[in-house]
Amino acid sequence: MNVSIIIDNLLHPPALFFSLGMIASFCKSDIKIPEPLPKLFSLYLLFAIGFHGGVELNKTGVNHAVIMSLALRYSWRRLFRCIT
Repeated sequence: MNVSIIIDNLLHPPALFFSLGMIASFCKSDIKIPEPLPKLFSLYLLFAIGFHGGVELNKTGVNHAVIMSLALRYSWRRLFRCIT
């Protein structure tokens, strides 16, 4: 097992936020985050996940599975828009 792969995976932003949250909850910390920071954290996580997905999609290319998942997402969106 390659240690550099493990370290790279642990240093991704979603894994870091998750592990810091788990540590804070285990320590029963009373962390108070100022009001504008949760929006910044959520935007940062969304961008980090999106860019990581884009890089992985660039590596693999657009194939049948990608097209099917996009079609499924579109059909679910249309279905739920009709329901609500």
